[in-house]
Amino acid sequence: FIATECKILNAGKGILFLDEIDANLSGKEAMSIAKVLEELSKFYQIFAISHLPQLSSKAHNHFLVEKNGEESKVKKLDQEERIKELARMVSGELVSDEAIEFAKTLFKN
Repeated sequence: FIATECKILNAGKGILFLDEIDANLSGKEAMSIAKVLEELSKFYQIFAISHLPQLSSKAHNHFLVEKNGEESKVKKLDQEERIKELARMVSGELVSDEAIEFAKTLFKN
C-alpha cells in the first residue's frame, strides 16, 4: 500500500525509517516486503532494521549493530562479512556450511 501511494504522489524526496518491518513474517513474506522496499528505494533513502536474512540480503548496504553493556558499535559490512552475517542470522552463533551456502544464494539473488 505504501509503495503504491508513494508512486501516485511521487513524493520520493525523503527518508523512511522502518523498525523491524519483518516482525512475525515468514521468509516468503519477507521477500515480498523486500521487493516493495526495493521499489521504494528508487524514491526514498530507506533505513530498515531487520532480523531476517531474506530482507537483509536485498539491502544496498548492510550495517551490523552490536551492543556490549552500555556501548554500541555500528559497522558497515563488506560482501564477505555480509554473507557471514546472513549465515549467522539463519543458523545462530554456530554457523553451518549449509547456512553459508544459503546466505550466498540469498545474496546473489
